[in-house]
Amino acid sequence: MHIQLFNTDSEYTKSLGKAVRAAVENHIDGRPTEKTLHQIIVQSAGAYPVDVLATLNSLGISYQEDHWAYRANTLSKSESELAVPPSLFADPHPADYDWRFDSATVLNLTDRLMAEAKGGKIALFGTKTVFPPLIELGADVTLFNKSKAILDDLRSAGYTAGLVECDLALPLPAYSNSYSVVLADPPWYLDYYQAFLRRTAELLRVGGIMYLSVLPELTRPGAKAERMVLLEEAAAVGMVLVNQVAGSVSYETPGFEQQSLNAYGLYCQNWRRGDLWVFEKQQESNEGLVEPVTIDEPIWVEYRVGRKRIKVKPGNPVDMTPFSYRAADPSGTILTQVSRRSPFRKDIDVWSSDNYAYTVTGICVLHECFRQLEANHSIPQIVSTLVSQGLIHHKEQADLIALLDELTQ
Repeated sequence: MHIQLFNTDSEYTKSLGKAVRAAVENHIDGRPTEKTLHQIIVQSAGAYPVDVLATLNSLGISYQEDHWAYRANTLSKSESELAVPPSLFADPHPADYDWRFDSATVLNLTDRLMAEAKGGKIALFGTKTVFPPLIELGADVTLFNKSKAILDDLRSAGYTAGLVECDLALPLPAYSNSYSVVLADPPWYLDYYQAFLRRTAELLRVGGIMYLSVLPELTRPGAKAERMVLLEEAAAVGMVLVNQVAGSVSYETPGFEQQSLNAYGLYCQNWRRGDLWVFEKQQESNEGLVEPVTIDEPIWVEYRVGRKRIKVKPGNPVDMTPFSYRAADPSGTILTQVSRRSPFRKDIDVWSSDNYAYTVTGICVLHECFRQLEANHSIPQIVSTLVSQGLIHHKEQADLIALLDELTQ
């Protein structure tokens, strides 16, 4: 399969070429040694694996294939469909930019937070997997999260205290100046960073510490400049950078991202790294803290089918358009790039946590289907009921069943 760069910006391509060359340079006892594909990807400053492989091919650089970053065509079907180990949470969903720390990172961050807090209060922004181990260690910790579904998962597992459902783009005056430490892992976009920094400045006491995951320099074109803006945003709210450790937070490869990589013929296990920046709140600043941050994301209605999470755009109840669907990405049913920059995200009306994405007409029918699926009705039973009620025509049955099967299997 011919691999082409997803990011084609000329300056970015030049920088990636330098990073890849640096990543493959390795010597043991003065002798060159060939690196594995996974090693090269991990050491390429956050560049997407597809871009790293395309660069290796264009530069004619050889590498070893290894079990952490196979070409998908070297795998058996069972190997290529390996999933992230089950957790107490339902599957991560691409619409939420839900990359979760791997187990080693969770342990490392837990130790850091406990040592830094010294018995003080800890706030977690977007880092739900760190919450349970901190609770088990007796920490005074609060998880601030927008997702009711995530918080319900924790409640179902027996965690009842320290859970706050909120939008971090909005002020939280009830919690101001209350915390010694904040750990924040926002989606890697400037509007989210701005929101998380403002909430941190609001919640931290003067002298308090923030640990922030930061996108590496080759995450995308412009990432280096965005990192500089991030520093400016932090300074504007009284936060000063006191330390940074490149590549020190590692993420599990979620099922939705593995699906995208498979579409390009790749299988990459836990390749993503983030930098950890440490800030100290050195002064109070009211600049912009009371103003909401505008984050332009679509509204979704979420349904659960087993561990799967399926998001559907809201429908208009008076819309009588016949039901139909098509893949949102012209390449196929799997969205091949889950970045916010993908031109196909705007066309998605229904999106599963395993990254099947479709454009749909007559979307209210889908909402009714998923409500009944959550009530444990079978797909044939649901479709039969919809036909009898005149909500779909007989000729639409096959399409509706096919879509529901694709999204729920």
